[in-house]
Amino acid sequence: MHKPQNYKFSVNAWRESQLLCISSSSDFYYSKLMKRLYDTLKVAPICEPVKDDLVEISWILAHYFEDVVSGFGLWRAFTNLHKQYYGRFLPFFDVDESDYYQDEMNFADIQLIIWMVIMVEDAINEGKFLNPENVPIKRIAEIAYNLLDEEFEKAPINTSIPLLLKEEKLYDNFFSMREVCQWICIDSYLCSMFTKTVSDNIDDEMSEIFGSICVEPDENMREYVIATKYAFDVKTGPLCIYPQQWLAQILLQYGMTDISIDVGSIVSKPFAFYDVKRINDDEMIWTDYHDVEYRLKDKDFSESCQHKAKYSTAFSPIARYRGQWQPNGVSSWYTKKMFTDSKKKFLSQELGDKNFAELIEKKYSGRKLIYFRNGKEWSKFMTDLTDLKTDKIKGDLKQHLLDSKNIAIFIDPTGISIAPDVASFIKDDSNPYYNSKVASGGFSYLINENCTSELAHYIVENHLMPESRLSSKLGEEHGRRLLQDNLDFIARCFRTNNY
Repeated sequence: MHKPQNYKFSVNAWRESQLLCISSSSDFYYSKLMKRLYDTLKVAPICEPVKDDLVEISWILAHYFEDVVSGFGLWRAFTNLHKQYYGRFLPFFDVDESDYYQDEMNFADIQLIIWMVIMVEDAINEGKFLNPENVPIKRIAEIAYNLLDEEFEKAPINTSIPLLLKEEKLYDNFFSMREVCQWICIDSYLCSMFTKTVSDNIDDEMSEIFGSICVEPDENMREYVIATKYAFDVKTGPLCIYPQQWLAQILLQYGMTDISIDVGSIVSKPFAFYDVKRINDDEMIWTDYHDVEYRLKDKDFSESCQHKAKYSTAFSPIARYRGQWQPNGVSSWYTKKMFTDSKKKFLSQELGDKNFAELIEKKYSGRKLIYFRNGKEWSKFMTDLTDLKTDKIKGDLKQHLLDSKNIAIFIDPTGISIAPDVASFIKDDSNPYYNSKVASGGFSYLINENCTSELAHYIVENHLMPESRLSSKLGEEHGRRLLQDNLDFIARCFRTNNY
């Protein structure tokens, strides 16, 4: 999101955050409204930590307001999907749905947005959680709601963005459709605050990828490659789903059912090596490490198939849209040896992970979770069970595990997930290290990097943190029910691209 710097709430900054930077006569009104929100909130009697987030709160609330007034459909996509997943429009708040109108502004919406803005970095980086019913949050929401409510009937409608989104020819071209998905992920008010929390990880991932093939891209190429990844590969937003899924839901609301299905069915595969099996006049046929076949059209590449005929390894991200695979970013070309070497390494690692999981599962009679008091016990277990010595595990991971306590190991058919410092919070008959005295705050570990996606799903689906609760002035039982009823949403909301 192009968040204004130094509190400069200009109309140009507003337009930079709009879909494809499209301008509208209403932009001046909404950029001024954003500034009014900030000026009103900054003098309100609210706690200091919240004041650090007021720029972003004002920015997002102004965009939410424009969305509701103009009918873009992004917030409606969220509430529709939340109802589909959980049976109600919103998490946490007991709203009377007979009085909840999706084409109008709602107080609970504003309260939830403010909570998400405040929490998204604190929860992910520090494991800190506020109850969304928190009085300071409610107070900010009341001030913002009153201001926006006064404006609702006179606010101008931005017709430009809905008209663009409803233009069918936009979706006839893969690249123009991809730009919309990129905007949803990177710049839209609902998703950008979640996307930015994983931006460093994406940047590191790209450095590792380019380093593996000994290529240092220039800055423009690097930005292009990262942007293409954001389009289809990064889960984002409060429901942790892909941008194409957000867009598909918006299109469904517009009655564009067929296009919604096309967009929602996009399959993307990140950078990988492929064996170039055959080159015909106008297409190439690639296979991956498991011999799955992919057909790509020659016209989708910058160079002709004939020019690339001397190569037999392709390195590229690809995506399937409307039944056709095509490159989704920069493609590179290498000799056969690059594919065979990478395939051998990949399959060896995959087989090793699978065999190790089978060894553990056999030893523990099919249990999905096993536990260790500390890193010393874990190390002995590893050495006794296999010939894999723990001194072969290098760097920070090894030291972190050896220094940890209460380690949980989750086993699935493809491998294992190691979660240090988590066993204290998992209520399981086979877990001797569960500690009811600290269990109330255990849910914060669901979004900790030590807890893998597979383990997080297993914990939520099997209710293994039943004593976890939010602090509430209405009592421990209310706080427990509030947390348990929304535990899956919390995991989705804050695991950011990993649920």
